[in-house]
Amino acid sequence: MPRISAPSIAEHVAQQEAAILGAAARLFAERGVGGTDIGDIAKEVGLARSSLYRYFPDKQHILIRWFERELMPVLARSDEILRSEGTVPERLAAWLDYQLDEMAKPEHDILLRLAEEAAAGSPDVQKVIADGHVTMYRSLGALVDEALEQHRRKGAKRRDAVVVTRLLGGLVAAAGRAILDGADERAVRAEAHRSLRAVLETA
Repeated sequence: MPRISAPSIAEHVAQQEAAILGAAARLFAERGVGGTDIGDIAKEVGLARSSLYRYFPDKQHILIRWFERELMPVLARSDEILRSEGTVPERLAAWLDYQLDEMAKPEHDILLRLAEEAAAGSPDVQKVIADGHVTMYRSLGALVDEALEQHRRKGAKRRDAVVVTRLLGGLVAAAGRAILDGADERAVRAEAHRSLRAVLETA
């Protein structure tokens, strides 16, 4: 049994897994997924290659766990916002602001780049990312459907909530990319909120 530096074996394992994920993320960002192998990660974290295998059987499992670690808090917070108290327009506006906050972070650009590279070579990574989007859009779609139903009761024609939800997803992606590309963040946010109101006819 290797020497542990935590109060329990479970905590030691959690610490080691976190260190491995952190080291892998740094190397992926510097060298890309394809340019990093399991030996590089072991060396970065200060483990023998054989010791690293106690925690992850291969690089793909490290990638999957890393993406899950990055995505789960965002999905949980997004769902919390969409289910919070407040009017439908208020919750959607808060959701949009949170998405833009996340997408404006420099590390989000790294996440997108690594997601594209990793997903191209791994169906399992593709599934993790796809499942995250499904979870996100399920909650968003429910609130969009509620917003459109409110308009329908006021006499508006019936609209396709799935299409509108996808449009809002595209709006967030485009606004986030604009911010990362150097556009004025305040201006992008203002336009994104105007577009949100226009798409949902809440203006």
